[in-house]
Amino acid sequence: MFSSMFGSTTTTSTTRGKVFVTEGDAWVGFYAAYSLIKQGQFTKVLVGVRKDRRRDSDLIQQLESMGAEIVEYDPTSATGNWAQHLAGVTSMVLVPIHDVNKMAEYSINVLKAADREQACKHLVLWSCLGAGLVQGGPAGGQKDEAIFRQFYEIEQAVRGCQQLDQWVTLRLGFLMQQFFALSNVMQNRGLFPLTSKTGKLAPVNLKDIGHATATLLADPNTIKKHHGQTLILTGTHAVSGPQLVEIANQTLDAQIQFQEVSVDQMREILGKNDKVDEADLCIFMGYLCLLKANKLDVVTKDLTNLIGREPADIKTFFKENRDSFRPHRSHMDARVLREVARSQ
Repeated sequence: MFSSMFGSTTTTSTTRGKVFVTEGDAWVGFYAAYSLIKQGQFTKVLVGVRKDRRRDSDLIQQLESMGAEIVEYDPTSATGNWAQHLAGVTSMVLVPIHDVNKMAEYSINVLKAADREQACKHLVLWSCLGAGLVQGGPAGGQKDEAIFRQFYEIEQAVRGCQQLDQWVTLRLGFLMQQFFALSNVMQNRGLFPLTSKTGKLAPVNLKDIGHATATLLADPNTIKKHHGQTLILTGTHAVSGPQLVEIANQTLDAQIQFQEVSVDQMREILGKNDKVDEADLCIFMGYLCLLKANKLDVVTKDLTNLIGREPADIKTFFKENRDSFRPHRSHMDARVLREVARSQ
């Protein structure tokens, strides 16, 4: 499954030291670690995971099979075994700890530990676009957007680090992979629900963000060039919900219908998906609140400049993940019959 999703796992010669990636069992942390392993520029890729989340994690098993060293850590503690975990680590990718209520606190524990490690000189923080959009106050769904204020708190903590030579904050736009949360309703009901019909977003593929992260850490001159910067990584075009559905239908040869729903209705839809992590769900809902407030139509060239090419578009994403989104045949047959009935 993973080989078809991500391509070859062939790596190049190693030239750097150790790199540590947090939250390897979450799909954002997985993509970061996967990209660094595939790039092959580090002698060792260490992947952090909480002990209680390691069991039965397919993502961790995949990374381990590729040569990652799995480290069971406790981000609830600012001390713990961090000296042992981070010994000799030269670089870190800080994927915020997936805890809805204490994301900032636990992530800053990890950050402080990295700042104490003398060998650790480079850090890339995976933040999110929402951190910059809500710092001045709520834009609508205050409860859902609270998660973005935690991201902003982590960003500020990075700026306060004393020992790091270079650091870069990457604010991730709306991730294409977040649409996986809608796969059930798309396949079983033929619907594509979003909280706004007119609001636009610029979906970005995590694989490209992983590539950008690996590029930043592979060459000391690259991260030095971007030191202290906050880069906003988005797709190349902002599109509305109905436009997304049009692209999906053309790509999947389907007849999915767009449905504008309230925030509460969307929360109910997503709440029925037991495959969605609680923190991921909270981030997704926060983005949908921003979409409703018309605050997600941000498009930058930062990602293009980092990876040296145009990022993958949403059409490619739907095509690569056709089996995850295309409505089941029985549902499509029902739609065809309804269409015929309307024409009679």
